[in-house]
Amino acid sequence: PASALHEAVHRRRRGGRFPLAVTFDDDLTSHAAEALPILRGADTLATFFVCGASLQRPHVFWWELLQDAIDRNLLSDGMLGEGIVRRKQDGESAGLSNVAALAASIREAPPAEREALTERLRRVLPAQQRHPEMPADDIRRIVVQGMEIGFHTRRHEVLPALGDTELEEAMIEGRAELEALAGAPLRTIAYPHGAVDARVARAARAAGFATGYSTEPHAILADDEPMTLGRIEAPHDSAARLAFMLLRGLTRMWARASS
Repeated sequence: PASALHEAVHRRRRGGRFPLAVTFDDDLTSHAAEALPILRGADTLATFFVCGASLQRPHVFWWELLQDAIDRNLLSDGMLGEGIVRRKQDGESAGLSNVAALAASIREAPPAEREALTERLRRVLPAQQRHPEMPADDIRRIVVQGMEIGFHTRRHEVLPALGDTELEEAMIEGRAELEALAGAPLRTIAYPHGAVDARVARAARAAGFATGYSTEPHAILADDEPMTLGRIEAPHDSAARLAFMLLRGLTRMWARASS
């Protein structure tokens, strides 16, 4: 499990096999329906970093609504709002693709602006086309099957952009509910969007987390800061590309170790 990976790196001796943790972010229902049976069939542990946004009522995150709206050709600049369109255009001038620039501009928008867009997307999309995140029963299934639950924060905000009070709240909101389902304290966190800085890492440690993961694509060294560990994101196209990325991560690790 991800909570034990840094310790396993410490224990590894020269010539030994490299420890590896498999992780999943966000509360996708496919994680329980599709990934969990595959993991069990391969006798493999994994850590699921969840938000718990659908524990009290069905919830869909903005990026899923955005994808549905794009797929159905329902999106317009008028629906996005002036601020998001302006940030998107700034991103495009930096060479980003339209969709990547749009997602980045929404991610960087003030929470109130992003919530307003989310509500507009909810109104335009048919209710039956929305896919709520993982409910409590799915989280229980994951736990019963021996998997680990980690924390991904309830609102999935870009944590470095939050004020101190909001950041402190993000570290605890919804956590107790997930701990009740997991049957244990949540001591490992994956930062939403992979975004972490020194202040966020300190806040996570102060909130009782022992390990934190970003999405910086590097393998882990024994002396790495445990609150800012990196991860390599699996590609969608082939297992061969994943093997290449893992090898590249190990190569960079050796370069870091020798520097």
